[in-house]
Amino acid sequence: MERTMEMETGKGCITVKSVIRLKELRLMREVLADEGIDLDDEVEIICGEGEVIIRQRSILERLPQELQEHCKATGLTRKTLETAYRMEAEALGGVERLLEILKEELF
Repeated sequence: MERTMEMETGKGCITVKSVIRLKELRLMREVLADEGIDLDDEVEIICGEGEVIIRQRSILERLPQELQEHCKATGLTRKTLETAYRMEAEALGGVERLLEILKEELF
């Protein structure tokens, strides 16, 4: 049986298309890192018809509800806010550390 797999990449997202059913998917850490996916952070895996999409989970979606509302009130786009939080998380050593600090300072 011939296996064909094609990988499309875009900043923060990897789409794997295959003509076979995947029993196991292994990606080199470098592939994730090259796409800006924090290796220590959570990822979302979305399975569709003949494809698997792997992307880093949004920081905005993990914020407490009150902080999400404050973010919406700024008028900034989700992309801008996500980028700013990602940059701050990188400076602090990871997304989990950023979330800890935000929760401590706001609540």
